[in-house]
Amino acid sequence: PIIHNEKIYNTIGNDLYCLDLKKGSTLWKATDARTHLFNPKIFQDFVLVSGHGIINAYDIASGQIVSSTEVPS
Repeated sequence: PIIHNEKIYNTIGNDLYCLDLKKGSTLWKATDARTHLFNPKIFQDFVLVSGHGIINAYDIASGQIVSSTEVPS
């Protein structure tokens, strides 16, 4: 998990969660059925996560996927 601006970003299985740091409530959840998601990182206004052969970028405010790139093996 990573903490940024009073929010926790964490991945569990195929899901990326954004949680309110103080309340613990879920602010948004994004799912990628293609792969498990790992290692959330913050870059500008995006949450970047990797999976098996992909890198996804999510809008930090809404959790909407902005970009998905397949990484050749």
